[in-house]
Amino acid sequence: MKTKTTIIILAVLILVAGASWLIYKDLSNKEPQAQEAENTASTTESNSQAEQIAENEAYQALANEIISHPIAFGKDVSEADKQRYTKKINEIKESIRKNFDYDLVWLDLGNYLKAAGDYNGAIEAFNFVGKIRPESYVCFHNLGDLYGFYLKNYPKAEESFLKAIKNEPASADSYVLLTQVYYSYEAGKAKIEPLLLKGIKSNPTNASLKIMLGEYYNREGNNVEALKYFEEAFKSDPTNTALKEDIEKLKALIGL
Repeated sequence: MKTKTTIIILAVLILVAGASWLIYKDLSNKEPQAQEAENTASTTESNSQAEQIAENEAYQALANEIISHPIAFGKDVSEADKQRYTKKINEIKESIRKNFDYDLVWLDLGNYLKAAGDYNGAIEAFNFVGKIRPESYVCFHNLGDLYGFYLKNYPKAEESFLKAIKNEPASADSYVLLTQVYYSYEAGKAKIEPLLLKGIKSNPTNASLKIMLGEYYNREGNNVEALKYFEEAFKSDPTNTALKEDIEKLKALIGL
């Protein structure tokens, strides 16, 4: 005859066995899902690595193509300068062969090619920086300068400077040069005021932008606004005697 203790022990064993079976069943149901998630993560990581390798190979091929181009010297470059530029450009190209993913050497290459009169080569170098460093300010600023003041391609200059401004709104240089570009062609003149207002908003203490806006209003015959921005600029640059003279002339003209 089974005692009460024996019956209790058996009942406990049955409960434990049942609980163990349920735990095993639950784990056996979860393991394939966990394995599937792990496999998915592994596949995603592998795909990402493969894409990165393919992208690097494509950039390397493009870099090799760019640095394989001979230097197209400008017609006014002296023989002595040709030799000097050739030596320096070849040194830079050798650095790029070892490591294409370094934006400073590409910027150097672009600047030396520009100095040598090889504007197309400079554009290729600066554009390459834009590909590997799309957030760069300098490469787009340099492109804007090259397009605007050397090639007189004003739409491309505008496009490049606007990219530079987007990447670095607090740098006043691109606003200044783009304003000069806008003065160079008729369709650009209507864009000067909004550009300078945007530049001043991003650079509230910059005197040059305020002077440029004051000069714009002065050309347009809006002496009140011209005086306003000249005076604001003078607060940031109180030693500017020429600006002080312009302020006094405007005050006399307005009758203040």
